[in-house]
Amino acid sequence: MTKYYLLIFYFFLLVSCVSSSNFTKSELNYNAKIKIFDETDIIKSNISVFQNRIIIQFYEYIVGNLAKIELYDDGNILIDGIDIKNIDFEVNNFSNKKYFQVLNSCLRKNTEEYSDEKLSINCNDHGDINFDINDLGQIKIKLVISKKLERKDKTPSAAK
Repeated sequence: MTKYYLLIFYFFLLVSCVSSSNFTKSELNYNAKIKIFDETDIIKSNISVFQNRIIIQFYEYIVGNLAKIELYDDGNILIDGIDIKNIDFEVNNFSNKKYFQVLNSCLRKNTEEYSDEKLSINCNDHGDINFDINDLGQIKIKLVISKKLERKDKTPSAAK
């Protein structure tokens, strides 16, 4: 019977080692407050920035995760794992490599200004990002570094 437990343990150990190589650590992580158009509610989210993708996870404290958007450097966008190219939806018009580059730069707290016929993006080094989408309105993002993220790089104080 012990052999079976060891065999199962080694199997899970092997699977976890193989699958963990596929994960890469994000370069930047933010908590963010997002205000969409003229809504009074502010949406909470976690934003993870990688070199070639951005993950925005929307959540509510009691409810949990609400939705996830993944933006890729090739312009591809996934919403909850569904490629928007398969959806006949207005968001498909915003699948663009340049938008990814500008947003990625904004998330690195660089000052950017970009505008075309669909939208304009403005951001500053304080983490304020504004999207003005023609015919729809504004989306405002405020990047906030959580206390947990602020403390992770600090050395702990000696407790006595």
